[in-house]
Amino acid sequence: MLRALFAACRHRTTEGFRTMKSRTTMTYAVALALASTLALAGCNGGEKEPTKSATGTSPATGSASPSGSPSSSATTSPSASTAVSIPAAARAHTDEGAIAFVRFFFETVNAAHRAPDTTLLPPLSTNECKSCTSLQATALEYATKGHRAESAPTAPLSALRMRVALPADPVMVEFTLTQNKTSVVDKAGNIVDSQERKQRSQIAVLVWKEGQWFMNGLAAA
Repeated sequence: MLRALFAACRHRTTEGFRTMKSRTTMTYAVALALASTLALAGCNGGEKEPTKSATGTSPATGSASPSGSPSSSATTSPSASTAVSIPAAARAHTDEGAIAFVRFFFETVNAAHRAPDTTLLPPLSTNECKSCTSLQATALEYATKGHRAESAPTAPLSALRMRVALPADPVMVEFTLTQNKTSVVDKAGNIVDSQERKQRSQIAVLVWKEGQWFMNGLAAA
């Protein structure tokens, strides 16, 4: 039985962040494993997030040490391909472009889990994004089992705003995520799992690399 999307994690890591000038305490909940079940394939979290006085350094690789020492810079997914056409608005290296990219990322999550299609998500994230790995793992699971989301797992994002804006690197976009009430069905159309409607605030961590935005982490606000 998969754990629900908004269940609490027993362990915490800091995803998508590198050392910043200052930090403020906050609790991160689950990673956004937004599968058709919108259930958790892996858990992300953390106890601290960067404030707006972020430095221009690169994000972390998965977890941050208690001392806040820098980790290696983010790397993009080795499976990136030209299968995904990123809209022009989401390719702009601006705050507006970052917000548009976050919208596009979750639209792509919906598409990946409804088809399912395993080629859509890897070109949009770094290897440091554990939440993205979970989302991709769910797409792979559905493709293997012949399952799919009967309808869009998430509604269009709302209340998007820059939490940490350019010229900071990484940048952070806060938004409201609404998990739709939907089901997962098999090839015969039989319901194999389902989810109820839920809503909460989330933060996306983005890095600019190789001329485009990449998702580098997701956490609860």
